[in-house]
Amino acid sequence: MSYPSHLMICEKKSCLMKKPIFAVALLLSFALILVSTSFAQSQPNTPQEILNQYISDLQKNPNDSALREKIIKFVQEMKPAPVIPGEAEKSADRAEYVVKSAKTEADFADAAKEYEKALLIAPWVSAYYFNLSLVYEAAGQPLKAAHSLQWYLLATPDAQDAREIRKKIAELEYVAEKATKEVALMTEGKHYFELGRYQEAAESFKQAISIKPDEAKSYFCLAMAYEKLNRHQEAVESCKLAISIKPADPKAHYVLALTYFALKDLVSFKKEYEIVKNLDEKMAVPLFPLIESLQRF
Repeated sequence: MSYPSHLMICEKKSCLMKKPIFAVALLLSFALILVSTSFAQSQPNTPQEILNQYISDLQKNPNDSALREKIIKFVQEMKPAPVIPGEAEKSADRAEYVVKSAKTEADFADAAKEYEKALLIAPWVSAYYFNLSLVYEAAGQPLKAAHSLQWYLLATPDAQDAREIRKKIAELEYVAEKATKEVALMTEGKHYFELGRYQEAAESFKQAISIKPDEAKSYFCLAMAYEKLNRHQEAVESCKLAISIKPADPKAHYVLALTYFALKDLVSFKKEYEIVKNLDEKMAVPLFPLIESLQRF
């Protein structure tokens, strides 16, 4: 059958248009297959790969408690259990070394940092949480110690010492609450002192001491308030208590020296002056002229 020439032209154009459209569609389909394959290959498939991804995400956001809990529970379902990475063990070993020679709260805080590093690499290891709690308590951070024990219980769902651990958590939380109150009282006392309300400052410092009687700075602040109130003998006793807790604190010896000056006790003043000079020579400079003043009496 023959067609009019104008129809034949239209039919040829239609064929020409269909070929590039078909080619583009084919290329798009091929591209989608490649993307899908690439995406599938990039997704973690094995439990270990999934765990590695979780840990990588946790290291980017260490305070993500929900993710940490997810990792712990995920590991509890893994068969076999994952091997503790060598880097985690290395950080834990470093923490143990620091603890052996630790003498101050700052030393124990350094040990805590090492355990925290270990737990960012292997956040499912219950022993690390338990040890972290011990060093945080020794570092004077009871609330962090309590939180570490809570993670220990989560990482050890069948812990035979669970009851004792819960009792310890309650104890640490109580201590943390008291510590918060002690800090508030010290802040209040310092505020009163700056305003010249020395009697109220002394009362705040005494309340802080009743909560935490082993804090040298509280006795030191109380001594300064007593000195401003001309209650020199009480200032002496407070300074001595501060020094008994922290013997090498030059500030406490300095205030004690000034108190002995107010009491016109030359012998005791000179003794404290020499101690201050040995601890901090610059701090002792203003005290030296006072020796001559006392010798005139």
